[in-house]
Amino acid sequence: DDNERGAILVEKMLDHEKYIKWNTNGGYVRTETTYPGTAMSFSGQNGDYYFSLEDIPQAFSHFTYNASGRRFLVCDLQGVLDMKKSPPVFELTDPAIHYSEQTRRTDFGRTDKGENGIEEFF
Repeated sequence: DDNERGAILVEKMLDHEKYIKWNTNGGYVRTETTYPGTAMSFSGQNGDYYFSLEDIPQAFSHFTYNASGRRFLVCDLQGVLDMKKSPPVFELTDPAIHYSEQTRRTDFGRTDKGENGIEEFF
């Protein structure tokens, strides 16, 4: 029928040679360092904190859990860390969301593992 409409999803083509999976929706959390020399630090009320740029995706997943009142966790973070930009930029694609109060299997798609997925991450 000529009146039917379709939809397509288009994503930016990421450099496959720099593509990294920082964590998954099944509990994997990357600990390897791909970008040596990216250690950073900051001082807080309880002392100094040291981290690598590659720790940021894990911190982001943890932040989404805390900021949502422990109801959601954004994970399955994968993509490219563009070190040529200042400051460096994460270009992420295809994340998953776990919802702790999952009412049906499709709340956030088939990758939503609910409370079990959140527990696997932590």
